[in-house]
Amino acid sequence: MNFQDWEILNHLSEKFLATVEMALVFGDDNDRAILLTSDDRVLSLGRNCYGCLGFDSIDIYHQLPKEIPTLCKKGVKELVVGGDIRWHIFLFAYLDSGKFYWWGYTPFSSDSAFVSIPEQIWINSNIRVRTIACGAWHCAILSEDGKVFTWGQNKFGQLGHTNCFSIRDTFGTDTPSRVEGIIEDQTVISISCGNDFTVVLLDNGKVVTWGNNKEGQLGLGGWGSTSDSPVEVSSLQVYYDYVFIEKIAAGRCHVLALSNTGTLYVWGSNYYHQLGVSYPFRDYGCPVEVNNLRFSNIGASYRHNISVAQSRSGKVYMWGQTEKGILTEPTETECKSINEVFLSFAVRKTMMRPMRRLENLSNESSELETVQPTTVVETLEKEFNNPDNSNLKIIVDDRAIHVHRDILAMRSPYFNVIISRWMENNEPHSMIPIEKQSYAAVEAYLKFLYTDKLDVDLNLAVDLLQLADEYGDDNFRFHCEKIIKRKITSDTVADILALTSKLEKSKNLNAFCLDFALQHATEVISSPGFETWDSDLLKKFMKGYVTIKGNCQ
Repeated sequence: MNFQDWEILNHLSEKFLATVEMALVFGDDNDRAILLTSDDRVLSLGRNCYGCLGFDSIDIYHQLPKEIPTLCKKGVKELVVGGDIRWHIFLFAYLDSGKFYWWGYTPFSSDSAFVSIPEQIWINSNIRVRTIACGAWHCAILSEDGKVFTWGQNKFGQLGHTNCFSIRDTFGTDTPSRVEGIIEDQTVISISCGNDFTVVLLDNGKVVTWGNNKEGQLGLGGWGSTSDSPVEVSSLQVYYDYVFIEKIAAGRCHVLALSNTGTLYVWGSNYYHQLGVSYPFRDYGCPVEVNNLRFSNIGASYRHNISVAQSRSGKVYMWGQTEKGILTEPTETECKSINEVFLSFAVRKTMMRPMRRLENLSNESSELETVQPTTVVETLEKEFNNPDNSNLKIIVDDRAIHVHRDILAMRSPYFNVIISRWMENNEPHSMIPIEKQSYAAVEAYLKFLYTDKLDVDLNLAVDLLQLADEYGDDNFRFHCEKIIKRKITSDTVADILALTSKLEKSKNLNAFCLDFALQHATEVISSPGFETWDSDLLKKFMKGYVTIKGNCQ
């Protein structure tokens, strides 16, 4: 897919387009674009409705790119568009410095003004922006530390600010405010905005929503009401044996959620078959599984009633409302990317996200025979347990693992202490015996130090969690806990819960396991591990069990 495939850009010279690093095409008629060049210039062209091109002009249409002076040479990192597509469009640019600007039509006040020159939005100076998502009339920021801030109109509670207004304010707020409630003490890793609702993904694999629920898009088991505070889509755990979600995407009135196993779950409006499930014209208030296919990536947009997913083999599928009619189930396309689907088939041909130069060159590069340079990680992976180049042996169960002192000292707090002591005494050793850990656990840990990769079964992950605790390696502990959260079952949770109750730095995992155990109480009580619980853990479990039973009555 090339920049020239977009009509607004196809009249520009190849020489100029060769300098473009990123392009955002938007507008109901695919008639506006913002461009970022390799020399850090930001330019725009097309129809300049409500100041959406970022500069003052008496001309309504600009055929050639014109600089946006406010953003040039500022280190623009990303471009995002929101609004109702045709006229009421607003845009954001956020910078490497952490600052971000907006311009265009504003949904943030009652006077329906617009801003033609980008203005900086002021938020707490300690907040570093990771990404921004927009709906038709509201926006959401995800900070680097996993917190969510929203602003804009709040007619349907889409801001999630339960404490900001005595009643829902149609015009909401004009400055970003933090969303609290059940996500206040959680770490959010992804955000997506529908037309008038918001979806977030937590690092524990859970999905939380708020805003309009007219078509069941909040996934709460029904439809018609709204929620101005964050609520968990708990039925993902109840009906699907504790699903771990890795990616989310919100459409106009529907949601896609992709699990770590590649299973796709959908809910919300199905009027245009955008859920890809059996019954047309029926809204689904609870998540349902899209059967028979496994995916690696998903795409949707608040502007569209279309769903897109890419299979693990690279094939791109779509379903829902297209330019040529309605597709009732996932249908394979010839597209190479999710963005290409929105160009080729969407009713409104706007980009789901900005297109970068790497995408523009992908088709050309695939036709060339090129030698890919070896990365640092690939080099280190080849050197792990290589006896020819190592200067240190780790001995476990009378077997040697060949490593390098410098790498272990840099990557592992435990080995750093040992090796630093050697250096202080000028007594470098060539061998470290390890007695308390298994060979499989030590090998997996050492390989992780070289590659940052950890792919082990649940039992070994539990052993490695104890190793991480003993070695004081918080980074490694995080990866162990992530695997345990994904692979835990009702048969194993009792033993893991008992273990994590004794590990001071695994409180979050312990809370996760307790929640999981309560969701599967009947199976847990009959499992062998349940009999090993001490009185404190048993009391905590029974207290949670009684609370859940009380809420269900």
